[in-house]
Amino acid sequence: MRTTVVRAVAAAVLGLLGLAGTYGSAEAQHVQGLVLYNHNDLPVVAATVRLLDQEGQVLVTGLTNLDGRFALEVPADGSFLVHVEHITAFEMVDGPVEAGFSGNAFVTFHLVPKPIALEALEVTVEGRSRILDRTGFYQRADEGLGFFLDESAIERRAPIRASDLLRAIPGVQVVSANGMAGFSGYPIMSYTLRTRYDFTEPCFPRVYVDGTVVEQGGTAFIPTVGFDELIQAYDIAAVEVYRSPVEAPPQFGGLNACGLIMLWTKSGLRSRVR
Repeated sequence: MRTTVVRAVAAAVLGLLGLAGTYGSAEAQHVQGLVLYNHNDLPVVAATVRLLDQEGQVLVTGLTNLDGRFALEVPADGSFLVHVEHITAFEMVDGPVEAGFSGNAFVTFHLVPKPIALEALEVTVEGRSRILDRTGFYQRADEGLGFFLDESAIERRAPIRASDLLRAIPGVQVVSANGMAGFSGYPIMSYTLRTRYDFTEPCFPRVYVDGTVVEQGGTAFIPTVGFDELIQAYDIAAVEVYRSPVEAPPQFGGLNACGLIMLWTKSGLRSRVR
């Protein structure tokens, strides 16, 4: 009786061992691997990995995980190719890889990143003169008082005479200053015409050239030369026109109620660089 029980237990154990061996041999094997970038060894996430037969037919497809790892189940014993591709890198193929029920295979890929192609960009940069910037020209223009012409605006107007720049500014008139022959005339502000009750004497704007007063302006100071004789059009780098005392900067306007014109010359600005 005892011998029979021992034989039965032994048979059961052997049966279990045989079953375990059968399960282990039937368990599918894999081609496993790791996909990294070749320049920094960082994992390539969500790369597409394909197991191919020797004719290039796709057998199994998978993706790499956050660590760049993958595992493709091998359908049968044999030699396989492994193809990897990702949008950020050049594709790569490795093999033949021997794999099957007899064991797993492990493959490591180092992908070469693709250069990033950018769409063409059009960049527009506002050209500003550093010297004009130091004079406060752009700051005063940004404040929105007065009328301003920088060098690019002057070039677009293509003036022949300096006064040509003033004729296009609203609220500015170029009139004869003293009626003398050959006198090119002088600008006055229409604002002063509308607000003055006494028109017996003209009201001339104060004129600065490169920060220096060249015509005092007002009603007591009559210009001795025409405006075009003060400066040549080709030498003008920037113009500031303040058509009323309200617009004029306090440091330049003073008590003059006849407006203010500030001219900046190319030659004068160049001399400031030295």
